[in-house]
Amino acid sequence: MASSYRGVKNRIAFDRGELLSKLVTPSNVMDRLAERYADPHGELNRWVDELRVTTGESIPYFDPRAGSDGAKVLMLLQDPSDAADGESGLISLHNNDQTAHHVHQLCEETGLRYADYIP
Repeated sequence: MASSYRGVKNRIAFDRGELLSKLVTPSNVMDRLAERYADPHGELNRWVDELRVTTGESIPYFDPRAGSDGAKVLMLLQDPSDAADGESGLISLHNNDQTAHHVHQLCEETGLRYADYIP
């Protein structure tokens, strides 16, 4: 079992088949990025495209599966991890990093659903 976790930092997302990592689960990343322009996050992610062109910066997209209309919480973190920037291209609870794992764990413990907040 331990070998199946090689390179995995967010075991909760991995165990649920939701891990976003170009290295560990590339098809998950491709599928999620394909959803990035769907409503209701489409407008935000088109704005990200404009920012990328204007600034030349690598800016992660909003996760299309995170909360949106009716979200109760806006979760602000200091800056995107390498997982958000290079491994998935998304700000997501399902990224392959310790922060995503810990936030995922806290949300489960408090009952905060992913649909109820937007990172």
